[in-house]
Amino acid sequence: APHFYFKGLDKIIHALMYGILSFLVLNEYLKRNAFRLLPFSLLMLITWAYSIIMELLQFYFVEYRSGDIKDALANILGIFIAAIILLIYKRIRS
Repeated sequence: APHFYFKGLDKIIHALMYGILSFLVLNEYLKRNAFRLLPFSLLMLITWAYSIIMELLQFYFVEYRSGDIKDALANILGIFIAAIILLIYKRIRS
C-alpha cells in the first residue's frame, strides 16, 4: 500500500470523483436553464444511477474489482456535496 493510504481513502476518492462529475453536469444544466428542482434532482439521480450501474458491473463482471454498497453511498454523498456547493456558488455570483 502507498505511504499516504489510510482506511476510507477510497470512499473519499469516490465522493470526489462523483462530486466533480455532478458539479460539471449540474453546472452545465444551470448555464442553459433556470434552476428547477425536478430536472436538477433528476440529473442527480441519473448520476447516482450511473454510479450504481458501475458498482454492479464491477461486482458481477470484473474479476479484479469489487462492487460495494459503501462506494455507492460515498458517490451519493459526493453528488449532494457538489450540488450544495454549486447552488451556493451560483447564489453568491448572482
